Amino acid sequence: MTLKEAIELKEKRTTQASQNMRALALSGIGIVWVLSNQQVGGLKTDLLFPLISFGTALVLDFLHYAVASFIWGIFVQNLERKIQRQARRDPKSAAAFRENVHAKSWFNWPALFFFWSKQGVVLLAYAQLFHALFARLGGCPGAGGLGG
Repeated sequence: MTLKEAIELKEKRTTQASQNMRALALSGIGIVWVLSNQQVGGLKTDLLFPLISFGTALVLDFLHYAVASFIWGIFVQNLERKIQRQARRDPKSAAAFRENVHAKSWFNWPALFFFWSKQGVVLLAYAQLFHALFARLGGCPGAGGLGG
């Protein structure tokens, strides 16, 4: 496997993970809506945390892409300026300059923070949602069940 193939595979997997997270968060909001008897007044406190967490995961998803686009957009813009300056000085070396692009390793850290945060928030939200669901079914100790 080449480095290029490894990068493409990573991109494919992280894109799929983000799509799955988005679908899980939206599905979670739907489950909360059904459990709340499809009315805001039916939203009990045990469902508020998962609902807020699913919403937070979607905000983190947006920030993941927005921050990455911003950082890499600035990087590309600065690189294009450098290439233009290089082309004015030495047109032959501009092509080589274009091929040897190096980014700082920390450029991806903010995007990775949001990527992993949104995954964790969705897992946490589903754990709380399942707890609330089992409590409603009478499966959790100390829970009132459907009638309580």
